[in-house]
Amino acid sequence: MTPRSVVIADDEPLALEGLSRLVARDARLVLLASATNGPDAIRQIDTRKPDLVFLDIKMPGATGIEVARRINHRPAIVFTTAYDDYAVTAFELQALDYLLKPFGRRRFQRAVDRIFDTGFASGGAHLKVADPVHRDEPLSRILVREQQRTRSIPVNAIIRIDAADDYVRVVSDGGSPALVAVRMKQLEGLLDTSRFVRVHRSTVVQVDRVDQIVDIGNGRRELILSDGSRCHASRAGAARLADAMQRFDPRHPSNRERT
Repeated sequence: MTPRSVVIADDEPLALEGLSRLVARDARLVLLASATNGPDAIRQIDTRKPDLVFLDIKMPGATGIEVARRINHRPAIVFTTAYDDYAVTAFELQALDYLLKPFGRRRFQRAVDRIFDTGFASGGAHLKVADPVHRDEPLSRILVREQQRTRSIPVNAIIRIDAADDYVRVVSDGGSPALVAVRMKQLEGLLDTSRFVRVHRSTVVQVDRVDQIVDIGNGRRELILSDGSRCHASRAGAARLADAMQRFDPRHPSNRERT
C-alpha cells in the first residue's frame, strides 16, 4: 500500500510533537509538513496537497474551521481539539473524525483505521467542503461527545429536537437523549427541510415520526411521536407540518389526524 501523505496543524508544541510521533509510527502515513497557526496551515495544505490533514480547531490567525473553509485543496480532514463544542460543525464540513484532546496512540489508531475503512486508501474519502449556507446535501449524522467516547447519531434516526438555550436536546432511536452544543437555528439550517419541520419555536420533529395529531383548539395541535412523547405545534407550525406531510405522503394527514 502506498503511504498517504499528511499535514498536521497545532499551535501547541507538545501536541504537535506528539502528533508527529503518532503519524511516524503508522506505516500507512507519511508526514509532509506541520503548521502552528491558521494562515500557515492554509499555505501548507494548498502547497503540499496532502491526502489527509490533522487540524487543530483553536489556532491563532485562523481557526481550524476557517482553515477547512478557506483551503482550495480538498484533503480528508480529522479535527483535533481540547473542546467538545464543534462536533456538529465538524460533520457539517464532512470531517472524517473528531479527536478530543488528550488522545493517545490507541484512539489515534482507531481514527486512522476508520479512515482507511471508508475507502480512503483508494482515494474515495476525500473531503468536499461547502459553506454551510450553500451545502449540496443536508446533514446526514451528528457527533455527540459522551464522557470518553463519541457517538454518531444518524439524522434519519432522530425523532425530535428541542431547544435548550445554547444547546439542543436530540431524541433518537436506540439511545438516550443527547445534548449538543449548537443553537437550534444553526442545526435546523443543516437538516433536510422535506423531512424535518419546526412545529414550535423550541421543537423540530421528523415528519415520519409523527404518529398522531390531536386538535387542541385555536389552530394548535398536540403531536404524539413514535417514541410516545408529546409536543405542541403552534398554528404556524401545524400548517408547516401539514404541508410537509402532504409532500412526504399525500395519504398521511387524513390517516393520522384525529380530534
